[in-house]
Amino acid sequence: MPADGLYYHIRNLSRAGLLKVSDGKGSRGRSEARLEVGRYQWIKYQPKSAANRKAVVRVAGAMVRNAHRQFGRAFRPDTAVVSGPRRNLWAARARAFLSAADLERANVLLKELLDLFEPSNDAPGSGALHEITFVIAPVPVSRKGAKVTAKTQRAQQARRRLTV
Repeated sequence: MPADGLYYHIRNLSRAGLLKVSDGKGSRGRSEARLEVGRYQWIKYQPKSAANRKAVVRVAGAMVRNAHRQFGRAFRPDTAVVSGPRRNLWAARARAFLSAADLERANVLLKELLDLFEPSNDAPGSGALHEITFVIAPVPVSRKGAKVTAKTQRAQQARRRLTV
């Protein structure tokens, strides 16, 4: 990548809070820029901004596509453990009617899971490298004002989990 393109991206990533840039000295005493990725790469959600909505949806799509690639690379007999307490390969989809309390609990559990992926656990030699990607989103009602009938709710609950 040409230097001006690299600096452009570094500047934008720094402004967004995704990258910390500091000056330092290299092994030979020469000045160098040090780049550090933050603990979490939080995305700033601004649903009222059309430009932000478009950008966030693109980033989420890229994350899901990357998860697809990583899953495909790991889905091999010499790598994948697909059952038991040391299972390392999952693909799941679940739908449920969540109360406000259920949603709060889901957010606590997801935060706990993210905490396991802190940089302190990212040292080579301390275990196998793993990645996690997830999306949680409310599902809009398909027809404006449509009621969810008991029959529809039972059918949705029956299809609730699809786990590979």
